[in-house]
Parts: sequence; structure tokens; C-alpha cells
Amino acid sequence: MGAVQIAAVYFEAADGPTILTELVSPAGVQQLRQLFLRMAEGGGPIRLGEQPGVRLLNGLTIELSSGGDGFNRLRRTGSDLTFAWDATLDQWRDTAAMVQAVYEHPGSHNYLADEPDTDAVMEITYGEPLLRRPSTEPAT
Repeated sequence: MGAVQIAAVYFEAADGPTILTELVSPAGVQQLRQLFLRMAEGGGPIRLGEQPGVRLLNGLTIELSSGGDGFNRLRRTGSDLTFAWDATLDQWRDTAAMVQAVYEHPGSHNYLADEPDTDAVMEITYGEPLLRRPSTEPAT
């Protein structure tokens, strides 16, 4: 596996379950954006953790798919940290644009899947200091 470009960790935040996804480099930003654009063209399903340069920590699993009920949300598919992220083609296109917006404003973050009944909020960050947040670095 090459250098980590995208790292994600699940944690319980004050306002609920969150998956913090750190886009480590410009290459990571573009990789995630391209994955979402592929979903917008009807690609998938895609297992995020199986993509090169992606590291999901602590047993987190995320599968991207298109279709569903019209909501952009993450659903737990078991009792562990396994999630299905389902969105419409237009929602995947909008999600790709939100990733690009974070890239254009380094030091920022954005919330992607955050429908009211989502099982976890997906927060992405690029160039933002991660003080007071769970580390996306493995414990040593």
C-alpha cells in the first residue's frame, strides 16, 4: 500500500456519531472527489477502504452505493463499524463539489452525509489542525 492520502476514524462526538475523514494531501482530495464523481455516473458499489491510499481505522468499513430512497446518508449495516453510504446520482455529484470546496479553502471542513436520520455524520477536513479531534494516526 502506498502513502496514506485519505484517513478516516469513527468517534462519538458531542452532537452524535461522526466519521472524521482527513484528506491528507491534494492527491487525497482529488481521489475522493473522483470516487464521488464515479458514483454520480452510476458506478459502484465501492468499498472505500479497499481503494489505494485509503486507511479506515479501528475496523471501520464504508461501502458507497447509488440509488436508495433519495436521502444522502450513512446506515449501519451491522452491530460493528460497518456502514453503507447511499445517495442519488445528483447527491454524489453535489458531494464531489463539496470535496472540491474544501480543497479550495485549505484549513476548512465540510459535512457530507448529514441527513437528520443518518447513523453517522461524515465530516471531511483538508489542511485543518486536528487538535481536540480523535487522531487519524494509528496508536503507537
